[in-house]
Amino acid sequence: MKKKRLFSLLTASTLGLTAVIGVGVQISTSASGTVLTAVHAPAITSDTDGKTVNLLSGNVYEFASNYKVNVAWPLSMQYSNGQTNYEPTPARITWTDSHSANYYTVKLSKNADLSNAQTFATFTNSLDVEDLFMGTKYYYQVIAHRDNETIQSKIFSFETAYLPRTISLPATYRDTNSRDIGGYYTEDGKHRIKQGVAYRGAEVKSCTQEAKNKLLYNLGIKTELALHNVSTPDLGASVNYVYVESPHYVNYGGIHYAMRAQDLATALLTFANADNYPIYFHCQLGRDRTGTLAFLLGALCGVSADDLYRDFELSYLSNYGSIGWDGNGTPKAKVGQFERMFRYINEGVSKQDTAHDNHGDPISQDTITNPHFDSTATTLAERTASYLKAFLKDYGIDDQVISAIRANLLEEV
Repeated sequence: MKKKRLFSLLTASTLGLTAVIGVGVQISTSASGTVLTAVHAPAITSDTDGKTVNLLSGNVYEFASNYKVNVAWPLSMQYSNGQTNYEPTPARITWTDSHSANYYTVKLSKNADLSNAQTFATFTNSLDVEDLFMGTKYYYQVIAHRDNETIQSKIFSFETAYLPRTISLPATYRDTNSRDIGGYYTEDGKHRIKQGVAYRGAEVKSCTQEAKNKLLYNLGIKTELALHNVSTPDLGASVNYVYVESPHYVNYGGIHYAMRAQDLATALLTFANADNYPIYFHCQLGRDRTGTLAFLLGALCGVSADDLYRDFELSYLSNYGSIGWDGNGTPKAKVGQFERMFRYINEGVSKQDTAHDNHGDPISQDTITNPHFDSTATTLAERTASYLKAFLKDYGIDDQVISAIRANLLEEV
């Protein structure tokens, strides 16, 4: 009986069919002859399986993983040391194979069944993968291609650390302070900012063409939003280009000044239009005006104060974002201005700097009151929405726009 069963399987293979011999082995035929394919073979194991993979390194990793809000002495004062490791490290997948192979392919997916997988090829027993999402579980399978057989491993998995997703955009003389604003959970734990839809950073006019191509083709940027009133797009004519003179903080010309209301509304309306995504928004350094808009978007969506502060301070771990350290742009000075903006929205009363010393710290301030503060609102998200709708009601910001921004940026978890 055993001989007849084996003969029938072999006969079936010669007729161009596929049959299974034993556990995890299948026979198939092609023009070059019979090929044995082992499925989920124990010959391939992976040290990466079940691990948490860090995509940050050096001082940036230490800063992000140890972060706590401290306005009096921000953590960025300690870790912004001029020796930045701002650009992310790739995720390294490694495996061991009991036999030699001509080459390997690796399928990688965010889905357990490997649907919508990316496929990579390598001649070694490792693979470096760039630009993965933060705090995300990935599934992968290694396929060994030998002389006369193809061996598939079981499906492995790893998870990327819940740390900011910085983006590598090589420039001619410094990094571009670029990162995904997504990945953060809302305070109620029900939603998360989508990744891959909105990126913040510095101007990219000094970027290499390779970096610009990455923005356009790898990240798929459709809209460039310039917050420093420059009429020429950094990414060329193929993108939708919006430029404004965006406000920053609650100093002169800040988010509470009527002179900046139209510009702020235009920036927000850009995020209300689903056709504009993915969006790259930037000012010159990617820190002040960009940091202000990123705060308003994150606060509007319900991101926690800790994550909002950390995202703001992270600029000081980049070369571009730390410009001005020796003048009026120290982390301590700027985090103080960020905190005063936060309090203006969240508490309704704050301070406005009227003069600064050589380090950017205030030497005189006025008390300012938020006339649109909603004392019945119970969360930062509600207070932010109430403020923006009241302050910008004459410029098209209403409940429908707020809902559209949240729908475009948030996903359920």
